[in-house]
Amino acid sequence: MPSDITDTEYLACRSFLGRFDKIYTLNYDLLLYWANMTAIEGEKKRDDGFRDPYFGEPEDYLEEDYVEWSNPDHKQDIHYLHGALHLFYQGPSLQKYCWRRTGIRLLEQIDAALKKGFFPLIVAEGSSDQKFERVQRSNYLGHNYRSLGKITGSLFIYGHSLAENDMHILEQLRKNTKLTNLYVSIYGPVADKENQNIIQTAKALATGRPKTKPLAIDFYCAKSAKVWGK
Repeated sequence: MPSDITDTEYLACRSFLGRFDKIYTLNYDLLLYWANMTAIEGEKKRDDGFRDPYFGEPEDYLEEDYVEWSNPDHKQDIHYLHGALHLFYQGPSLQKYCWRRTGIRLLEQIDAALKKGFFPLIVAEGSSDQKFERVQRSNYLGHNYRSLGKITGSLFIYGHSLAENDMHILEQLRKNTKLTNLYVSIYGPVADKENQNIIQTAKALATGRPKTKPLAIDFYCAKSAKVWGK
């Protein structure tokens, strides 16, 4: 529940996220949505690419209980790479459920949609190939995936194991020669087997690149990020 997280924790999370130009997430839970929803005046406003439904002329904008994603623009800076629980297809339209427009808690809206036979846009397939195939079948997910391949400069990875079943994501990073620096979080002792796997996988992303476009890779302690201020 959003109320389980304190205002201080939300503020710390938004402060952490505010350091980055764009956010790409593989989580499809509601934490990122809740954190951005609680933003106060003066804080950086994030844009997930969803807008009021539009039917032709400028005066035909309608304020519905939902917003929808259609033609992406350069303002979008939040990308759910594997979808999210509050995103649902209604025919050809990808809609985002909103609390502010309905006054109904998001979890209740999601539960009601599931009971009607609607399912959220989430990539729950097992292997990387299956996940990639699912991504390719969605304009929204495909757009986010292609955006990942256009990142320039530095990328910070937080809380991801770089597991084999997300190899399609890692391959997109490996092919992106505009990416110059990669910072990967490590949780716990570096010598742990899982962390050693992360280190080896991350270092492999720098192989096969042109000598004139190297990728510098560094690792940092996940706890030092203090995402929730703890």
